Amino acid sequence: MKRFLFCFVTILIALPLLSQSGVAPSGLGTEASPYLIATWQNLYWVSQNSSEWGKHFLQTADIDFSTATPAITTWNGNQGWTPIGNATTQFTGVYDGDGFKVMNLYLNYPGSGEPTSVIEAQALPGNIGLFGYLKCTSTTDAIIRNLGILNADVTGGRGTGTLLGRSLLPSDASHTTIVENCYAAGNVTVRGFGATGGLVGANNSQKKNIVPIIRYCYADADVESRFPTNSIQNPADNNELFNIKYGGLVGCNENGLTMDSYSRGNVYGGKRVGGVSGCSIRGAVIRCYATGQVRTGFQSPPFTADADPFVGGIVGRVDGKLPGGLGGFSGSGSIQMCYWDTTTSGNTTSGGGSGAQGRTTAQMQTQANYTDWNFNGVWLISASQYPRLGWQDDVNINPTSDTYEGMLSPTVDTGTALPNALYSSTSVGGQSVYTGFMPSATETVNISIYAIYSENPLFVEGDFPNPENLGAYWKFYCSDDAVLRNAQYFDIQMPNEYTDIWYRYSRDGAEVLSWRKIPGGVSVYQSGSYIYRITISGLSLPSGARAGELGEIEFAGDIGGGETLPVELSSFTATQTSVNAATLAWTTQSESDMIGYYVLRSQTEDLVDATRISGLIAAGNSPAENSYHYTDEDVSCDNTYRYWLQSVAMDATSAFFGPVTLTITNNEGEGNEAPEVFAIELMGCYPNPFNPATTISYSLAKDGLAKFTIFDLKGREVDRFSHDGAKGYNKVTWNAENMASGIYFVRMNAQGTEQTRKVMLLK
Repeated sequence: MKRFLFCFVTILIALPLLSQSGVAPSGLGTEASPYLIATWQNLYWVSQNSSEWGKHFLQTADIDFSTATPAITTWNGNQGWTPIGNATTQFTGVYDGDGFKVMNLYLNYPGSGEPTSVIEAQALPGNIGLFGYLKCTSTTDAIIRNLGILNADVTGGRGTGTLLGRSLLPSDASHTTIVENCYAAGNVTVRGFGATGGLVGANNSQKKNIVPIIRYCYADADVESRFPTNSIQNPADNNELFNIKYGGLVGCNENGLTMDSYSRGNVYGGKRVGGVSGCSIRGAVIRCYATGQVRTGFQSPPFTADADPFVGGIVGRVDGKLPGGLGGFSGSGSIQMCYWDTTTSGNTTSGGGSGAQGRTTAQMQTQANYTDWNFNGVWLISASQYPRLGWQDDVNINPTSDTYEGMLSPTVDTGTALPNALYSSTSVGGQSVYTGFMPSATETVNISIYAIYSENPLFVEGDFPNPENLGAYWKFYCSDDAVLRNAQYFDIQMPNEYTDIWYRYSRDGAEVLSWRKIPGGVSVYQSGSYIYRITISGLSLPSGARAGELGEIEFAGDIGGGETLPVELSSFTATQTSVNAATLAWTTQSESDMIGYYVLRSQTEDLVDATRISGLIAAGNSPAENSYHYTDEDVSCDNTYRYWLQSVAMDATSAFFGPVTLTITNNEGEGNEAPEVFAIELMGCYPNPFNPATTISYSLAKDGLAKFTIFDLKGREVDRFSHDGAKGYNKVTWNAENMASGIYFVRMNAQGTEQTRKVMLLK
């Protein structure tokens, strides 16, 4: 009995020696004192302590998993490394590799093998990589930077990459995620089943005016679909296949930005296969190149990016474009200044139109063939070689913090303010920069010019009225406020033609005049050169110039349009009805990503005294004209009322319009009032997106039947119903409980009028 107990205790002591153990790193996990990651035991400790995933980390040495005991291939039930961040708890901190590497990484999450049903496909482990899931918080960015992966064997499901499985911005995000100065190279193979990339699996955003960013990165990795001919449909993705989105650098770039990066590996996938990204849906790929073979499992060469299954030298499928100011341009899908090697890849087409161009190997190794690329730091190139990133030669490619460089990088020039002087003609970011300043006299004063093309305005000018549309941004400093204010004009070259130019003014760092549009005729555009001449006398600058104080005047281009149109209110009126009620009517010229409107009322002129008197009035979200009505019956004669309109966007931001004023007089019994007239209108659906039901609002000119038909994205009828409506405003509910997630169209036929609205079901 004693001998048995002795053996049992011996076994208990030996068991821990068969598993790996972590060692807590030094440091406090703060920005000033980050956790110092020097060994694989330190990194393993990070993977096992999810409560620390919002902290700061700094790697201080190369980490080689081939030295781990036991072997990493035996960890976690032979699955190897446990990703840092998952669907339950994301990595929300900052990890700085400081130029060091993680070597011989192993992740093996095969699931139950090739799926034969939707349930099995959904069960395949996803978010697989050194980091599994990266997500920002409401107050900070989540960042992975300056880190290399040398030699890796990675297997997973949807959202699989060597460095990172998934990066996602939620719909309520106020910050972003960044992967920069990172790479995967050596003997690297990445296998997944949907959204699989050589470095990052998925780079996505649910937010309309902030994007997740991959920049200054590269991957030399072979990317494979684990089941290249599998054709199981995904009901959560409009019945598209699970087997989609494979890219040499990033698998899926939906509402994301991938810039100044490259891929050298081969890609073999199911559908949507690209040298850099498998797809870019409302995203942007800018100044990137690829050299590897790109193939699909669904057809033989030649491959084409113009038709399903979408295979391209740079990007497979492209749809929509990222709005201007976030990295978007005017080209197809915001694929711009990208090139792939037609000799090594065998591909003759790519998604992205003229923004993605094929080149021979010799052309790819010639600097002159890269239009608008910055070879003064961001990129370097040597004879008979492909371009490489500046940081690979220890060149600093981030000249400033807190900014995102695009076609124009920040530059500051200091000179003397003389008539018609040219203060900046530098080629910055491959783009010629021109700035002129014309004082009113021949004063000689110091002036500095700061120029930036912003790809994420959140870190440039957070109070800009339309941050989603912010493009070029210029600031002029002058040591004498009076000279700057009394100037005749400014000449500014911008990277695009803008719908509007905005300006604001400050003295000694204190804002004197907030952002406002430059009036028509004050800004003259020189077509083709992108130069705007802005006449100072046409601006409403504040009075009281102060000699000897620092003056600052800023200009910003508002690109307008895009997929994030602001609400443009063209009218807002209040009229009295025949029964002594108040009817509020308003018309918008365009809307996008709006929830709806509230009506507020007060008997004073101050908005703070107003109270909300309506429920939410759903928005139509149409780029065309939208008209709305609301009747306020809680009013009395001989009183004056003031009404405001509050618009509410899907990102929870609001704007107020008004007030409009109405005095109610006693009209009852006069018998000369025209009857109230209502339009026949399908006003909108709320909520939108919805799950599983949405309320359809409509109005009729008279009592009658309204017929509703629901179509899917392919034009197929999926539901129909009718509703007996009364004259005026009506509501009916559509329950889509048995429908798959996706976009649907609601068509109303009533009293000789047919109208359609778009809705989105998200389950």
